[in-house]
Amino acid sequence: MALVFSPVTQDVMEGPFQPRPRHAFLMLHSAERRSRLDRELESSTASVLQESGVTAIRATDIGGTGDYLEKIIGLIRGCGLGVAVFTEATPPPTLANIFFEVGLCPMFGRPVVLAKTAEAITPSDFVRTEWVARYENEGQFRANLLATLDTLLTESVRYYRSIAEVAIEADEVDYEIAFERFVQAYLLGGEKEDLDDIRRIYDALRSPSEDPRLHTVRRRLRATVGHFVKLATG
Repeated sequence: MALVFSPVTQDVMEGPFQPRPRHAFLMLHSAERRSRLDRELESSTASVLQESGVTAIRATDIGGTGDYLEKIIGLIRGCGLGVAVFTEATPPPTLANIFFEVGLCPMFGRPVVLAKTAEAITPSDFVRTEWVARYENEGQFRANLLATLDTLLTESVRYYRSIAEVAIEADEVDYEIAFERFVQAYLLGGEKEDLDDIRRIYDALRSPSEDPRLHTVRRRLRATVGHFVKLATG
C-alpha cells in the first residue's frame, strides 16, 4: 500500500491512534458566536447520529493534546466516519478548515457525509460525493441522514469485511490489506467479530515461524517503488 505522510510532521503515518468505533468526527463551525442556522444544523445532525447509535465527537471535545491539527488527524483516524456540517452562514475561513479536514478523511479511509443547508454551496471538488444530506426541513433532513447512515453502517461494513476476507483467504495472504479493511469495518460497525479478526492477524504476524505468504508485502512494495521510479524518470 502507498505510504501516507503526516501533514504536520511530514513523517510516515505509522503511529498508533485511539480507536473509537461507531464514532463520527464532526467538522463544523464551533465558535461560541455563530449563526442560528449553524447551531440548528449541528443539533439536528448530532440527534440523528445518536438515533443511529453513533457518537458525535468534535475536536473541541478533546483537550490538552498539544498540536491542534495533530489532534484532528488522530480523531479522524480513530473514528468510523466524518460528518461535515455547514450552512450558507458558515464563515469562509471556517469552511476552508472544514473542507481541509474533509479532504483528510478519505486519505485515511474514512467516508464523509456532508450535512448542509439547501443554500450552502459545496466546493466543486466535493460535489461528486453521494453522501449528502440537505437541510430543507427537519423531517426530510432526518430521513435522508438516517438513510445515509444506515447504508454506511451496514452495506459499507459488509463491503470492507468481504475485501478483508478475500485477502485472508487468498493463496498468498495479504495481511496488510486485510488489517486495514477489518479496521474500517470495525470502526464503522463496532462489531466484535471484526476486532477478533484483527486479533487473529496480530497473532499470525507474531508467529516465530517464517511464513512465505508474508513475502507478498515485500513484493508489492518493490513493484510500487519500481513503477514510481519508471514514471518519474520517463
